[in-house]
Amino acid sequence: MDDEKIEDYGPIGALNRELEVRMGQHNKGPISFKECGPSLNAVTNVLGGYLDQYHESPETVLLVKWVDDLTIAAAAALKSAGIPVSSFYCI
Repeated sequence: MDDEKIEDYGPIGALNRELEVRMGQHNKGPISFKECGPSLNAVTNVLGGYLDQYHESPETVLLVKWVDDLTIAAAAALKSAGIPVSSFYCI
């Protein structure tokens, strides 16, 4: 993200916008992963870092929505690969 986007949208808004550009707007249906590997791990690390840093901001609802939608997308990807989703969740 560049500083101009952060200045225009704020840190959470800029991250939300960057995720929309890279993964598609999640309000238009489920997210479908186009790749796997380190870049998806980076997304979880960035989201976790922002949720930790800005946990008191009401805007974190945007990030929580991304976590929920990415979790649903991951479960769908596992299901389509024939991998039981329950084996990835700690209950």
